[in-house]
Amino acid sequence: MTRKQFLNNLYHRLEGLTPEQAEQHLTYYAEMLADRMEEGMTEEEAVAGMEDVDTIARRILEEEGLPYKPPVTPPVYPDAAKIPGGGGTKGYQPPKRPNSRKIASILAWTLAAVCVLGAVKRFFGRNTADLPYIVEEVPAFLSEEEDWVFAAERPPLDIDFLPDELSFYSDDWSVVGRYDIPADEVNQLQINWVSGVVDVQGWNGDFELLEYSATGRGKMTYTIDGEVLAVQANGSSGLLVRVPSGWLEDIEINTSSAAVRVENTDVDQLSVQTSSGSVVLRGLYASSLEATTVSGRIALHDLFADHLDLSTSSGSIEGSAHAEELDLYTISGDILLESSYVESVDGSSVSGNFLLTLSSGVEDISLQSSSGDVTLVLSEDVGFQLLFDTISGSVHEMDFRTNYMDGVYTHGDGSCEIDVSTTSGDVSLLR
Repeated sequence: MTRKQFLNNLYHRLEGLTPEQAEQHLTYYAEMLADRMEEGMTEEEAVAGMEDVDTIARRILEEEGLPYKPPVTPPVYPDAAKIPGGGGTKGYQPPKRPNSRKIASILAWTLAAVCVLGAVKRFFGRNTADLPYIVEEVPAFLSEEEDWVFAAERPPLDIDFLPDELSFYSDDWSVVGRYDIPADEVNQLQINWVSGVVDVQGWNGDFELLEYSATGRGKMTYTIDGEVLAVQANGSSGLLVRVPSGWLEDIEINTSSAAVRVENTDVDQLSVQTSSGSVVLRGLYASSLEATTVSGRIALHDLFADHLDLSTSSGSIEGSAHAEELDLYTISGDILLESSYVESVDGSSVSGNFLLTLSSGVEDISLQSSSGDVTLVLSEDVGFQLLFDTISGSVHEMDFRTNYMDGVYTHGDGSCEIDVSTTSGDVSLLR
């Protein structure tokens, strides 16, 4: 077992702890593993010498006054083998219907489960709404078996990992519901889903809802309250929402085990909350955008936001994102992002690695990691001051001519402040 797998398994057994409490304990064990590796152990030997994760989790929860609950196997939904996982907990108040308690219990239960990492690809064309869904795998930058390699040893970051055409198409899924809503009746969209696929697409028309199912029976209901369109389903199905191009006030998506994609639209506030499903965001502008997943992957392409907040526990965050303020959080997942426009970056990781390719306009970078490595790729004309605080990490590679004084590396005019703090992770600054 690798260090990353050990920490990920431990995290998913700490049900009941706040994210801050869980991170504190994970940091402790990440540092313990780092110490053992510094003494000459291999990563596998260091992990093998630890107590098993169940014993450690039980002790931690007892110290925090919480009961220990062994990991639970997620429920099997219809055709689950063809559908990626996903889930979320940030619930809006759904329409009052007889099944609302069932939906709430499913949402809460799914957060404690670790579902299979799924990914998403694009539709075959804009006019294929009657085609049912299948979700195919999106190629990842790093395979799960591949160890982290410094940026200097790998090809340049390729942000074109999403193909021009996505396929959500399968012969055994069919349209079971279609609803048209005039554009002037709605300026907010709220989706509360359980499993399957949620796909939101901008287009030149009114609101259109299409539900797909392999059973031939629809599970979707919707209401309009004021200018808020609320959509929900309590079973496994696919949802396509076509939204008018232009500007929406708010889109909020919460799922239990559904993959999510939002594409080609402008919105003031966009929030995507999912447990283990993958999230694809492409061709978007939002004043504020938040995407959170527990073990799913977040994939970004041509994304613009004033404030961008991305969070994952064990899934990766990958792609291109442009924001004035960029907040990144991960426990064991890697973060690989390219941005041609960003002013400030704030990131935190326990054992995940950072690989950030940033523009010359960046002014402030603050990254904290326990055992993960930090690699920054910057333009030659970026002047910076690097403050690197570490216990056992090192400056692995520096492509810039710098002056070093009182713990600070200075290049050029020093206008960009870079603050990197690690326990055992290394830092590299590349051109």
